[in-house]
Amino acid sequence: MSEYSGYKGDSLAFLQNYKVKVGDSIKVTEDLTYTGILMPRYEHGDDKHIVIKLKSGYNVGIEIQKIKKRIAANPDELEALKIGMDMELESVEFYQTALEKSEDNLQKAFLRRLVEEEKEHLQLLQNTHSYLKNSGDWFLWEEKALLNGG
Repeated sequence: MSEYSGYKGDSLAFLQNYKVKVGDSIKVTEDLTYTGILMPRYEHGDDKHIVIKLKSGYNVGIEIQKIKKRIAANPDELEALKIGMDMELESVEFYQTALEKSEDNLQKAFLRRLVEEEKEHLQLLQNTHSYLKNSGDWFLWEEKALLNGG
């Protein structure tokens, strides 16, 4: 059986993007939470759904568009990260200026450490912002995948 048996178009791209394969254990939250195994699709099925076999033995189709809506980055969260990045950059500049003006070796060492800490904070926020803005990956992985849907 193919890793993506029966999936094509949008649904195939979606699964490949999130590295979810047929046979993986997944959890999707829509109006209800569905936990089960990602099943192959019928070869003539559409490309708008994924199919999960529930523990009860029933199969359920989940529309990938609903999942995508649920995992899209919230503009308010992106704005909060942008504000945080601006604050971290200002902190780097502040401590760097203080370092350049300092004449005490102990104080210089302390300020160098603060500059490095603030740069690390800035990098973390930039990475998070980029990750959320560019991929919308709001996935928490359970075994191989945990999907949150619309």
